[in-house]
Amino acid sequence: MAGEERDDGSRAMLSSRAKQACVSGRDKILQDIPHNTLRWMDPGECSEDCEQRAVCSRTLANFAVHMWKLGIDAGAAFVQREQVALDLNLRGTTLDDLCSICQEGSTWIHSTGRAKMWVKLPSYFGLGSWRELEMIDPRKFVDG
Repeated sequence: MAGEERDDGSRAMLSSRAKQACVSGRDKILQDIPHNTLRWMDPGECSEDCEQRAVCSRTLANFAVHMWKLGIDAGAAFVQREQVALDLNLRGTTLDDLCSICQEGSTWIHSTGRAKMWVKLPSYFGLGSWRELEMIDPRKFVDG
């Protein structure tokens, strides 16, 4: 928020409006993560065909609680499921604790949620859609 020093000693800073868009966008991403990318951590998402419901439910709950305790990072919305699990660094709990059906289900939930959030990414920051962004002349945003 304090800007970056340029080679000439001046400071490049975002406008107040741009800073507000960044903060607001981050907040919107954080609100969407549990309903999209990280929805697989909800024990209620355990498959009806689960081979070990108690173990899988407990594993998913452990992931969710650990994520809640550590705090959700906005970047978690856009990385692979395996990276999220590694970042949590759960002592003794891994994705391997899930049965094959729940592993497949969690991968699908994470992937589809991640794709939805990528599609919505520009809109979180008030920039419209990807298509609208592609039509903007980038020279409009370059300093002098």
